[in-house]
Amino acid sequence: MNSKRLWSVVLGLIVFLGVNSSLYAADDSKTIASYGVGYNTGKEVGKSANFIEKAKFAEGIKDFFAKKEPAYSQDELTKAGEEVNKLVAEETKKNPDAGPDIINSLELPADIKNVISYGSGYMYAVQISQGGDIFAIDSLIAGLEDGVGGKKSAYSDDQIKGAMKELEDNFTKKMNEELTSAAKPNIEAGKKFMEEYVKQDGVTVTPEGMAYKVIKVGTGATPSSTSDVKVHYAGRLVDGTEFDSSIKRGEPAVFNLQNVIKGWQLIVPQMKVGDKWEVVIPYELGYGLQGASGAIKPGDTLIFEMELLGIEK
Repeated sequence: MNSKRLWSVVLGLIVFLGVNSSLYAADDSKTIASYGVGYNTGKEVGKSANFIEKAKFAEGIKDFFAKKEPAYSQDELTKAGEEVNKLVAEETKKNPDAGPDIINSLELPADIKNVISYGSGYMYAVQISQGGDIFAIDSLIAGLEDGVGGKKSAYSDDQIKGAMKELEDNFTKKMNEELTSAAKPNIEAGKKFMEEYVKQDGVTVTPEGMAYKVIKVGTGATPSSTSDVKVHYAGRLVDGTEFDSSIKRGEPAVFNLQNVIKGWQLIVPQMKVGDKWEVVIPYELGYGLQGASGAIKPGDTLIFEMELLGIEK
């Protein structure tokens, strides 16, 4: 086990509940959620008593937020890591089937345990600090100490879940606002294209907001929403940029309709084998505010020329 592997295992002991640096909340929720994050982390640290010295772990966190220099040098941390690597190697020889969890069963010498524990706490604090001011640090540390000490939580599970839910909801709202703002030019371009497209003769608008026109009429069967279909297609953006084409590849695509974008899931079951349509799919039924790799950006409207060649099953 190398040093990087060691530290990844150490950090794996830490439960960081997935909050993001863009989160924000009212003070009460922030206090409770911060306590909950600390408390759950503390409980996990408490389960690793053989490996983590609880007081030293908390000390590392406190020192970071107090802007103190680390109590141990990088050399000391590296040497402690190397010692643990040796112990892990020795234990693995004795018990080769133990796997990565073997590190939790080690009885570390006190001096090494102190260094590892302090370093883990300090690194945990560095991670938390990347979230800006989303945490009430005093509450987080209080929760950590209660969790490590096996004390009853100061807040009920429902209170903590409610506070975390508020954080998550605010994050989702903020993320969507940011994504929508970034995608706005593409969304507007798509709307403008659609407004002009539906004015053309022969264009049909679906209840879901797509538009299509028939290029060639087929007479075959109609697939279900779960069918495997064979299709030739070419996809482009409203500015004419082609982003994909089975036609150019010279080989039709075969896929299950449950595994494609929503627009395809809705439109292909309306076609008959032999049909060839041009379909305009708004971003909500395409790749949404996330976009896709390559040419498809967040908020892009997609235009497909698609021909249904067959139903595989």
